[in-house]
Amino acid sequence: MKIGNFGFELGSFGVALTAEKFLVIGSKGSLKLSLLKRMGIGALRGSFTIKLHANGTLIFEGPVEAKMAEHPKEPEPFLVLEVIDAVAVAEVLRGFEGQHVSAEFVAR
Repeated sequence: MKIGNFGFELGSFGVALTAEKFLVIGSKGSLKLSLLKRMGIGALRGSFTIKLHANGTLIFEGPVEAKMAEHPKEPEPFLVLEVIDAVAVAEVLRGFEGQHVSAEFVAR
């Protein structure tokens, strides 16, 4: 399903990198209450420009391929992002872990 722009607030921001070098952003508990979990595994897939803000300052902006993924250790599907140089992006974003971050996805 192609969707338009969307976003969410991440009260206690966290970032991880999968073995396949996909970026996973989230927040302790906040995404579990979002519409994302109700969308299912095939519902979200597309090309976006992501804009991440912390304390009103843009901390990252760039093109991403977004999709829902599953993992045996996770109870529900979650959002993964394919970005150019995911390792470097993850390192930069780790400096904002624990902070309030807003994520905006603009369809490309």
